Amino acid sequence: MSAHSIPRLKPDEYLALERTAEIKSEFLDGQMIAMTGGSIRHGRIASNLVQAIGLQLRGRSCEVFGSDVRVLVAQTGLYTYPDVTIVLWRTHADRRAPRHLDESDRVDRGALAEHRCL
Repeated sequence: MSAHSIPRLKPDEYLALERTAEIKSEFLDGQMIAMTGGSIRHGRIASNLVQAIGLQLRGRSCEVFGSDVRVLVAQTGLYTYPDVTIVLWRTHADRRAPRHLDESDRVDRGALAEHRCL
């Protein structure tokens, strides 16, 4: 009996596939993992968090995003769509012309200074 190995993708291959996909997928260790839909309760909680955090960050160099923004966790190589992401911009110019997160496989280059978990 022969064992079938699952082909591993490179991050750039995942990003290319994800750009044209009809559903969102996470990526870890060379594998794409299709994301499931959330419940109304989960969506309500995430939406309330984005709104509340956004109000607290008003006038600061940070910005909050919902689950439409893909993030790379550099320490693990996980590409994911968190329910809430807070971005600390390096400069005001970065905020006016942000770089799309999917244009690079590194979240710590370009317009983003760092990402943090709450």
